[in-house]
Amino acid sequence: MKKVLFYCCVLFYSTSILSQNKSDHSNSSNDNLPNNVLISIVKSVLSNKDLQQMYDFISPEAYIILDNKYESLFEVLRDKMTKEKLLGNLDQSFQFMRLWLSDDQKTAYLIIESKGDNKSIWHTILFTKKENNNWQIVNWHRS
Repeated sequence: MKKVLFYCCVLFYSTSILSQNKSDHSNSSNDNLPNNVLISIVKSVLSNKDLQQMYDFISPEAYIILDNKYESLFEVLRDKMTKEKLLGNLDQSFQFMRLWLSDDQKTAYLIIESKGDNKSIWHTILFTKKENNNWQIVNWHRS
């Protein structure tokens, strides 16, 4: 009985130490995540603010799927009619945001739900980190 109790204590202690170290490590790496940067880029585009500055965060080959059409993101943002389709209501609120990063932290996938006029719009955006460590939008889908 003493051996079993001893083994249980050792197992419990080692498990608690390992999980504590693992959670400490994940918290320290989360401090360097680009959550705020990527979300602010998308919010700026969706609110039609500082679009000239946002062009640096869009890859030249970036595309968007809008109304089941595959188009250049730059062309959509430069054309007033299609830009309005992307932006929707400028008085929108952001209800849901979820960001996933790859293990090497060179690719990010962001999902945002915006709501305006009692209508939900979902945006899924794919980012990649370029050689100069700047994030750029590669793909955008609006539904």
